Amino acid sequence: MPTLLCRRRGTWFCSGIWLWSCALCLPAGSLRAAPPFAPPSSPGQASDRAPAAPPAPAGSAPAAAPENVAPGGRQAALTLPQAQSLALGSHPRLRNAAASVQAAGGRAWQAGAYPNPSVFSASPQWSGAQSQYNVYLQQTLVTANKLRLDQAAAVREVNQAQFAWTRAHFDVLTGVRGAFYTLLVEQQRVSVNHRLVELTSRSYELAERMLKSQEISRQDVLPFGIERDRARLALLGAETAVIQARRELAVAMGIPQLEIGAINGDLAAPLPRFDLAALQQTVAANHADVGAARAAVSRNMFRLARARAEPIPDLVFQGGYQRQIEPAQDQALFQVGMVVPLWNRNQGAITAAQAEVAAARADTLRWQLDLAQQVADAWSAYEIATQQVETFQRQVLPKAMESVRLQQQRLARGEGDVIGLVSSQRTLADVELAALNAQQNRWQSAIVIADLLQLERFP
Repeated sequence: MPTLLCRRRGTWFCSGIWLWSCALCLPAGSLRAAPPFAPPSSPGQASDRAPAAPPAPAGSAPAAAPENVAPGGRQAALTLPQAQSLALGSHPRLRNAAASVQAAGGRAWQAGAYPNPSVFSASPQWSGAQSQYNVYLQQTLVTANKLRLDQAAAVREVNQAQFAWTRAHFDVLTGVRGAFYTLLVEQQRVSVNHRLVELTSRSYELAERMLKSQEISRQDVLPFGIERDRARLALLGAETAVIQARRELAVAMGIPQLEIGAINGDLAAPLPRFDLAALQQTVAANHADVGAARAAVSRNMFRLARARAEPIPDLVFQGGYQRQIEPAQDQALFQVGMVVPLWNRNQGAITAAQAEVAAARADTLRWQLDLAQQVADAWSAYEIATQQVETFQRQVLPKAMESVRLQQQRLARGEGDVIGLVSSQRTLADVELAALNAQQNRWQSAIVIADLLQLERFP
């Protein structure tokens, strides 16, 4: 180690040189406190600083189900906003995503941490009165903004984790919305089948009365009984589907033990019409998957800059104090070293980083194309279902109901025939269930569009 000797007896001069050497090794701001990390202000909004967690802490317990009790002690019907609120406070997927953001924030913090100094003590000459003893400090001075580049790349990984949290947030909402409206449809299906049971029962009773008055034969009564029994079986199946749909909704909310009764919603509620081109443009610009892909491009660009900075050598400073016994001397020690980038200039890592930037840019375009296709599919399904619902409500259902009513009136007057009434009842049952299926398709495709648009409020 090159040594700077101080012939003076006092140690103040040597100590001053040693302290100056140590101060030279420390970059400005290396001892500052860690920057404050702020959570994203809204789902999908990634900050340029490493955040803490989104609203749900990683270790939090699932939120307890509220006491959904109406005045008088009855259980109130669950609404979609209540179901969504419960899910956002309870679902483990959100807690997992929040923990991932916290972990990424910790890694981003660590990536910018400056290397710790090293302290050494030695005796370069140990020989009685001629012995020497020293203590010195070693500090690596990181050059070319390498730590800033490392932390900038890590912060983009935090941004990716934030977008993943946003994706999980809307996946949970979409799952709850889909399960809620599936249950609402199944509830409505039970109501439809109840009406069909009542309708077929009235027709059967009418046929029985006509049999007693000898207006028709026993053979004419049998089809009415068969239709009534079919309607009852369909009602049993619909009631079973409601039980299953309730359990699926509880699972989608992240509270599988929750007992769900009736839910409150309106399948006939109006929904907006969408312009396909505007819809695709909005989704391509704002979707969390595109945001995560853009964050990956930014991260890889910082990694490329970091790879290019790698060959620039860091400086290793050493500074300290040495005491020589005889002749008594106080000595200052100082040394500077670095790696010479003669053979390895990080060429391979630079080439790989350039390829990763190109791949990330292509991945962003791939996500935009994929989302455009998803938007087109969802829009097409929504438009078709909306047109079907409008046609059923305005034209088909009124005609089917009128047909049954007229057939019943004609049969009561003795003018109609049994086969005509049975046929009209079957047509009405098919039409009502088809209209309900169209409503279900309309809501499910609207839910997909709301997911692509990342809408917090729905409908």
